[in-house]
Amino acid sequence: MRLSLVVPSLLWRQALGADERTLAAPGLCRLLADAIARPRSSLSPEDWLAERCGLVRDNDYPFAAVLALADDLPAHEGYWLLAEAVHFQIGHDDVIFQRRLGPLPQMEAQALLAVLNGHFAQDGWRFWCGASGRWYLSLSEAPALCTTAPRQALRRPVRCHLPQGRDARRWSRALTELQMLLFEHPVNRAREERGEAPLNSLWFWGGGAFPKIAPGERFRLVGGDALGEALAKTCGFERLALPALAHDLAIGDQDTVVWLDALDTTHATRDIEAWQTALLTLERNWFAPLTERAQAGEISALRLLAFSRDQMRDFEFRPKRGWRRFWPEQTPNAASTLARLVDALGSRDAA
Repeated sequence: MRLSLVVPSLLWRQALGADERTLAAPGLCRLLADAIARPRSSLSPEDWLAERCGLVRDNDYPFAAVLALADDLPAHEGYWLLAEAVHFQIGHDDVIFQRRLGPLPQMEAQALLAVLNGHFAQDGWRFWCGASGRWYLSLSEAPALCTTAPRQALRRPVRCHLPQGRDARRWSRALTELQMLLFEHPVNRAREERGEAPLNSLWFWGGGAFPKIAPGERFRLVGGDALGEALAKTCGFERLALPALAHDLAIGDQDTVVWLDALDTTHATRDIEAWQTALLTLERNWFAPLTERAQAGEISALRLLAFSRDQMRDFEFRPKRGWRRFWPEQTPNAASTLARLVDALGSRDAA
């Protein structure tokens, strides 16, 4: 079996400055020690999975249309964008993408979307709320835009991550109108009175018509979020629930992608202690056991895809090459090992 481990938010530099003894992860370090490092890439975890599935990319990967179909919306018609509810923080020098708000209560969502649909109907825009609570925008015509995923823009200046392309200026004007409508709405005033962050903008991303699927190698996905589930259904590959332990992962002939996203939430909330705890859990439940299974010959090829916010490092380990010592320490630790990897990526990945 060829096994790929996808680990979003593994390369978070700020979380690696703590006492190295608390991040002893010899299994992870041992996997990296005997791995071939491929050239770094700017792919996000979602982009990598889309590429692996054979999705054809235009300006964006069409994640919105894939998820809209899973939400029982007419995704085969028109052009779709995810319209994610967000809160921007207005500072002295910049506007910062502060947080993703997640699904809103149904009555709030209905009231806000009614106002947006009434205002933008003449432009051929229609906003939707799926059964999952996700918001979408469908357009009668495809815009010339390239968008940025929220994970890459979170806690950063908004101006650096706005949609780019031939239609960007027109889109910016429409976004300003949208923000004014949200600012004045009673739903947001009520949220502020309750001490909740107001929904003062939407984040558009993952645009495209329903995708064409290029022929590719078959594989199965273990774990993953709603997007992974929707991609599996659209592209026709098997998706299984993530077992608690690597020892419970069934071995077979089919290539397998294991999606280990336990670090994502803690990175989004900037909780360093929780991130470190989650890393040690991954070490105990996945990295160390897979080291043993690789040594036993149960896994013919093992890859670790480690992601920062902006970039990916791809490490390929082949057990038949044997184990080779790389670090001088008696017990290698994850903090210094991962810190070197992040430092090699550049300063933008530190946050």
